[in-house]
Amino acid sequence: MKKLFLLSVIIFTLFGCTVIKSTAIDFPILDTSTAKDFRGKPSVIVFGGTYCSHCVKAIPLFKTNVWDVYHDKANLWVNVVDKKKFDVEEVAQGFNPNFTFEKIAFRKCESVPSWVVLDKNFSPVLSSCGGEKNMEDMLVKLSELVE
Repeated sequence: MKKLFLLSVIIFTLFGCTVIKSTAIDFPILDTSTAKDFRGKPSVIVFGGTYCSHCVKAIPLFKTNVWDVYHDKANLWVNVVDKKKFDVEEVAQGFNPNFTFEKIAFRKCESVPSWVVLDKNFSPVLSSCGGEKNMEDMLVKLSELVE
């Protein structure tokens, strides 16, 4: 009986540790494949990686020029493709494997930083792969959508 009890405690402890490890994530994971959380407001999804020097420079500018101005009027998300975190406070960031540039913008892009502006129905209205467009283009389109 003692062996069975001891075995149960060991199994429970191991299972408990596994659960704790699997949920101990230091950045949020946006878990939606339907984008229902983004419907109803215009949205901007930025794709970047912490390994990318252009992204590291762009995210603080995104915070100042987009997040600080529009975070209450639009859904804003930085999809960090290397599953790490940019050192910028307040900006919603994490990784959602369902949000790829190709799935959202309906065209292929393998460059970062990239972004997509979506209307309130989550339909793309403007996108930039790599350096095609600048943040000013994003701001103009976003301001049109929130008016």
